[in-house]
Amino acid sequence: MPSYPDNRFIQEFARRTAQNLRDVNAGRPLQHNDTALIGFLLAVFVLPHERDGSGQFMAEILSAYGKSNLEKVVTILRPQEAALDGNLHESGLPKSLADVPEFMRHGTAHLNIKPVSADRQNLTHLLVWNHPHPTKPINWVARVHIRRLRSLALHMLKRLAKGESIDKYEHIDPVAEYERHHGTRDSG
Repeated sequence: MPSYPDNRFIQEFARRTAQNLRDVNAGRPLQHNDTALIGFLLAVFVLPHERDGSGQFMAEILSAYGKSNLEKVVTILRPQEAALDGNLHESGLPKSLADVPEFMRHGTAHLNIKPVSADRQNLTHLLVWNHPHPTKPINWVARVHIRRLRSLALHMLKRLAKGESIDKYEHIDPVAEYERHHGTRDSG
């Protein structure tokens, strides 16, 4: 997995994603597995967080995965005192293992990610951070180990595929909901 060039993440991510899509369309193997893995972060952290109606599903998935396994994938860098067993929820920081996906979701969904290379040649980690509001400072930074992320991703996706979670949007017709609130408009 070659490293991303400094200060060109968006451009390189777009180029690599486009190449991966061309490879898929042509039936070829992906040239940029690291880029596909970054895209998979959306499925791993954003989808369950946004679509599950119970609020407990992610906590249960991570509990089954195990705290020590998760800590091998995601290392909280800042604040350093943000121990997962602490009681920092009042400050807006993760209070427990179950809160980590919420912060990962925010960082991933807002593309607050930066590829990092420990050996200057290969993509080895991603920095993910939480920036709660444009006028407020970054309040949380984590490092995600790329190779170990695969195990967590597969664990979470397997559980999602089983249909054990409740999809809070499954029975919603967005057009009908819009019309219910705004009225029907003829485009005629």
